[in-house]
Amino acid sequence: MRMQATLLLAAALQTTALVAPPPRRPRACILQSSPSDRFGSLPKAQQYEALLLAALSGQQRDIDIALQLIEEMAATNVGKVPAKVVGALVDAAVATKDARRVDAVLTVAKRSGGARSYGSAAGSPKLPPSSPQAFQSSLQQCPELPTDDRATETAAALAALACVGFPALAEVAASITGGDAPGPATFTLVADAAAFGADAYLLGGEIAKKAGAGVDRLLARDARREAECEAASFDLGYRLGLPCFAFSPTAVEAANAAVVDGSVDENRVRALLVWLCAPVACERRKHRKLLASDPRQAVAFLTLLRGRGQFTDVNSNEDNARWALGDAARLLESRTRSVEELADFFESGVATAGDVVARLER
Repeated sequence: MRMQATLLLAAALQTTALVAPPPRRPRACILQSSPSDRFGSLPKAQQYEALLLAALSGQQRDIDIALQLIEEMAATNVGKVPAKVVGALVDAAVATKDARRVDAVLTVAKRSGGARSYGSAAGSPKLPPSSPQAFQSSLQQCPELPTDDRATETAAALAALACVGFPALAEVAASITGGDAPGPATFTLVADAAAFGADAYLLGGEIAKKAGAGVDRLLARDARREAECEAASFDLGYRLGLPCFAFSPTAVEAANAAVVDGSVDENRVRALLVWLCAPVACERRKHRKLLASDPRQAVAFLTLLRGRGQFTDVNSNEDNARWALGDAARLLESRTRSVEELADFFESGVATAGDVVARLER
């Protein structure tokens, strides 16, 4: 009986072994595939994006290969260049310190749909009327170019601090040590008081006002103002199609960017003037006194060009700068929210030119 039970059990086990499916291989073995297989299964757009980011990463950035890939994308109608690729491309081009290279990169990206905002407002700056009389008449509709006397204000502040500060320190030191303050220190304090009294009586406190304004420039720093001015200049410069991404534009950089193929184009000069005036237009919209922007840069830019014989407009540099300020104020009216958001981005941390471009193209 025991023998029979043993035989039945063996037969049942054998039947189960025949019916049961073979053991499954480990899951890792089933999912193994070569990187090329996985890359080939990606959509074309993602394949190009991966290749572009690979070409633009690391220290050996190959801009030429990236541009060829972008041209292929446009020719095969794969899709637009992603914003993060445009940002990486801009950073690679900016690293070359060649404005023409930056312009070429963004022009190719724009043709492929990846830099749609670049140069979108290139035709917006208005050329002034050719007639001086008509120009002066139209100029009355533009805001006045703010006066800027920061050099005098800073000098007055430093002089006032020196005249008041050193004698005051001598008096404090004397009181701590129990001695007498030096005679010259006491005399200087008396002379300072007399000078400020004469300024208030004879000049209406003009010197004191300049000294106070200079102290503000020396000690006051408004990070939000600076971020807004930088955002306005970057946003407007990018949309004007200017391949220069200085967060604080200067006359020297504008003068260098004005030369295209060995000559100066008037339309480019007008666009650069608007770019230089963008921070001024942004700051004066909220504040009466300018601290973060510099209205002297536009006039200095034209002075540089005239000195080289590259600008011969009959109107004065100040009037041309005022005209550009009107254009900048007009163009920034519709960009208030975008500039505010970009300023928030600037305040959040360090941003490269590519990061900002990628954000503008979202």
